[in-house]
Amino acid sequence: PFEKRKGDIKTTKKTISITDYGEGLSSDRIQLLLTLGGTDKSANNNKIGQFGIGFYSIFNPSLETQKVEVTTLCEGEAVKITFTVTDPVKRPHIAVEMLNKKINFSTKIEIFFDTRDSVGRCLENANNYLWYYPCEVKINNERPASVWANAKKNQYFIFQTENTHGILKENHRSYYGNKV
Repeated sequence: PFEKRKGDIKTTKKTISITDYGEGLSSDRIQLLLTLGGTDKSANNNKIGQFGIGFYSIFNPSLETQKVEVTTLCEGEAVKITFTVTDPVKRPHIAVEMLNKKINFSTKIEIFFDTRDSVGRCLENANNYLWYYPCEVKINNERPASVWANAKKNQYFIFQTENTHGILKENHRSYYGNKV
């Protein structure tokens, strides 16, 4: 469930890392990650993305990405996949290794850039996206502003159905017949 998900985004001058504490990536999902255009979302209209290119957008030449490391729990084992950019207009070199150590997260993506401007641009996009994200995600140990925190602070009515989370302002509560 969304409200139980959590993640951390941490930055340095030229790096950004995104860590989640879910279940990791299965070998099938790793294979999709390694395949440009590989996706398991094309048959599901409820999911964002369907063309298998979202992950590869981090290699946009304007970001000056040097390297991306994905460390994940895969079927009980820690796996590290390294994508190294040798030419910004070509596919990155990919190396996969099994790690002989335990990890205390499910998946961590570390991105290394040539310039600090790229970190700022990524953080700006993350903040815009996280404004609507109902999960607990922290950026450099702080919870970014969100529509959900704003709704709680203002005592708006927050509702959830099977596939939808929503917010109603005070003057719309009578629609449900009771104040909550």
